[in-house]
Amino acid sequence: VSDLERGLMLRIALFPQVLAEARELEAPHKIATYLEDLAQQANRFYETHHVIKADKTQQQYRQQLISGLLQVFSNAADILGVGMPEKI
Repeated sequence: VSDLERGLMLRIALFPQVLAEARELEAPHKIATYLEDLAQQANRFYETHHVIKADKTQQQYRQQLISGLLQVFSNAADILGVGMPEKI
């Protein structure tokens, strides 16, 4: 597991904390800021880490990481009341 993958995993894990803080402070912009940072980190991941060309163990891990990303973006979009594109 690379430092970038580990950092992305930890960033995903912060989502419940970000939601709680945004709710407590009545500051939905905190969710949007978190998503922007997460998207930038995910973009760096996509640029440097292959999924299909990786070995089986890395493929499975990276697919789970991507699945976690999609879940966070989907949940956040629902909370913020914005749509998610079906395809990127």
